[in-house]
Amino acid sequence: MDIISLYEDWARDAVNKDENGSASYEMFNRLVKRASDRLLNYLTGGTDGQAPPFVYSTEKAKGFISYLITPLKQQVVDGLMAKPDDYYSFENLFKMELKDNGCEDQTGCDEDDNSNEIIYKPVELLDGQQFNIRASTNIELLKPKNKPIAKEVGLNFEFLPLDIGNAKLEYVRYPIAGTVNSIYNATYNDQIADPVTSIDSEWGDWAKELLIFFMTDAFANNTNQQSLKQNNILTSQLPGK
Repeated sequence: MDIISLYEDWARDAVNKDENGSASYEMFNRLVKRASDRLLNYLTGGTDGQAPPFVYSTEKAKGFISYLITPLKQQVVDGLMAKPDDYYSFENLFKMELKDNGCEDQTGCDEDDNSNEIIYKPVELLDGQQFNIRASTNIELLKPKNKPIAKEVGLNFEFLPLDIGNAKLEYVRYPIAGTVNSIYNATYNDQIADPVTSIDSEWGDWAKELLIFFMTDAFANNTNQQSLKQNNILTSQLPGK
């Protein structure tokens, strides 16, 4: 989504910049990041008590954020794997293993055999209590050495067995919210939005109304404009909501 277009729509239509003159680029950049995070939270099931203009089903919402699902292959050291900086939520986790082609050495092996083929064995992500139960189970098939497990501990994933090797994490990352950068314009004797250095939002145009809703709500709270907050709630409701 074009970030300057989003700024102009929000500033002109939602908060009447020409009247209050307080919708600066700096404020917009702060609010659009906050709105982007709230939109992601909203689409994945948490509305934070808000009443956005429309609601998507879980299946449809999943489609909207599918491009944010990101793979990460990483070595597990002493049973720990750090979450990436842009980590938002969990999708899948796998142990990476080399496929056994039946050849302990290359003598007599078929040239078509691919000894470097990687297979991905699912790792169960458990809560702390389930993790501890599985760690001490006497059921052979459920022992971590046979069925790897993991749990979230702060900014890391903790694995059993500890020597799991390499893992592949699939996770939902935070999208790029976008940034409006400005440049001095001598004609207007003012800072104007710079399309060259500004960074567009990763959200599609379908998300514009939701982002404007969340930004306007935060702007009203920031400026103590309760009338704007109430008008935002009323005008954003679609028929039947």
